[in-house]
Amino acid sequence: MSISISWGYLSIENMSLWMGYKYLLYKIKLWRRIFDLEPRYLVTLGKKTYFFAQNNFYVVTGGTVVNYRCPKNLTRPLNFEYSESLRMFVCGEYLSNSERHSISIWGVTIQGSFQRLYTFEEGSIRHLHCVKEYNGTLWFASGDNNGECLIGFIKGDFRCIVMNENQLSRTVRFHFYQGKILFATDIPDDVNAIILLDPNTGKYQKLADLRASIFSSRLEENELIMGESNEPSICNDRSYVSLWSYDLRSNALSFLESRKANKMSIYLHKFVGYAECRVYEQKRDGLPNESDMGIQWVNCHD
Repeated sequence: MSISISWGYLSIENMSLWMGYKYLLYKIKLWRRIFDLEPRYLVTLGKKTYFFAQNNFYVVTGGTVVNYRCPKNLTRPLNFEYSESLRMFVCGEYLSNSERHSISIWGVTIQGSFQRLYTFEEGSIRHLHCVKEYNGTLWFASGDNNGECLIGFIKGDFRCIVMNENQLSRTVRFHFYQGKILFATDIPDDVNAIILLDPNTGKYQKLADLRASIFSSRLEENELIMGESNEPSICNDRSYVSLWSYDLRSNALSFLESRKANKMSIYLHKFVGYAECRVYEQKRDGLPNESDMGIQWVNCHD
């Protein structure tokens, strides 16, 4: 697989098209944070692009934007993806929630209707990082603190925890690879790693150590593409943020590219997975214009 890196726009060419008057608020960093104006993740199906922002679920087709109001706690999920068997997107509530109030997994149809699929009881977890449907079963990863970082599955009303290794089971996104669960960790204060987990036994294998926590990743056949987080922590280098690739056949970890981070913002750059074999970088301190939109496409070709 060859990988080419190029700069370009977010799929929505005119930010004001979907933001309206809030486009002006977007130009002030503090307001962007307060009003939740930034998409965390995008999914493309055919000619439509889907994302969450401003407490709404957006569907963009060419120059047409339709939005649907989200349930109270489903403001901006960290990840979401489309399930062919369920015929809807699946995602989890992502709130600060230090009190561990009950948290739910949701299904969202392409027509913008919402369905609560499962609720974690109060006191169990803080929030959900990733939800996937695999072979008719809902799998999830949760966080953030010890006792809250779980990887498991839900079948009907039955919930099973497959991995509970404190911070070692903290991940923003996981993938299914040859019947096993593959992920890179998002540990702010220790060495990060690529982990291969057997969902049947709960046994796991460390494939490689990583220099920084991973905010997102994408699996392309036998290659895991990872983007570093640049949030302040002991292990993260706040000067640069990088893309990495891990070849599961040769067990080779390869550096792809680094970009200088802006030290004026504590959130800085974050790489986010994107459909159509792409990974993009979202600058939390960048203005929405042609030169500073902060979207980086990584196109993967066999």
